Amino acid sequence: MRPISSIVIFTALAVVLFTLALVSAGPRYDDEACDIALQVLKDLRYESGGKLAVSPRSAHRDPMTRQQAEKFAADFRRDNVLDAEGERLLELFVGETAVAKVQPVKACSNIRAWLVASRILHDDGKIETETRGKEKYPFAIVEISMPVISKDRAHAQIWISTTYGPLAGGGGPADLERDQSGRWRIKATSSIWVS
Repeated sequence: MRPISSIVIFTALAVVLFTLALVSAGPRYDDEACDIALQVLKDLRYESGGKLAVSPRSAHRDPMTRQQAEKFAADFRRDNVLDAEGERLLELFVGETAVAKVQPVKACSNIRAWLVASRILHDDGKIETETRGKEKYPFAIVEISMPVISKDRAHAQIWISTTYGPLAGGGGPADLERDQSGRWRIKATSSIWVS
C-alpha cells in the first residue's frame, strides 16, 4: 500500500468516527436525573389528590441553544455581582440546554414503569380524548422536563407545566435542593406562562 493511500484511508476513518461520535453524543443525563423527575411526578400526584395525567412532551418549550445561554450568562455576569447561588442558577441555566428537549417519560424507564403500575394516563392521544370539549379536566395534565443537576449534586432545575383546563394552567422552571436525608425538594418556582 502506498503512503498516500494510507493517509486517505486514515483520514476517511477519522471523519467517520468523529461523525458517529457527534451523532451518538446527544443530550446527557443520568439515572439520578430520572429519579428526580420521578420524585417530582410523585409529589405532583400527591398534590393533585391522585388525579393526574402525564404528557410525554417536555415542559421546556423553545430552549436557547448552548451558545445563546452562555452569551446570556456572560452578559448577566458582566452587568451583575453574583453570589454563589446566583452562579449556581446560571450554571443550571446553561446546563439545561443539553437536556431541554429530552422527554423524561420516553427517556426514563423508571418513570414509564411507575406510570403503568400507578395506572396514570401518559398518552397524549388518550389525554386529548378524555379532555376534549371540557372546561375543567378530570385530572391535572403535567409535563416535566429532564432535570439538570448542579456540579455539587445538591441542586437541580426542572421545568413543570400543569394544565387543569383549556384556560387554566401555568408553567416554568422549579429549583430543587437535596435535603439532609437525600430527598429532593422544590425550593422555588417561577411562572413563565399562565392561562
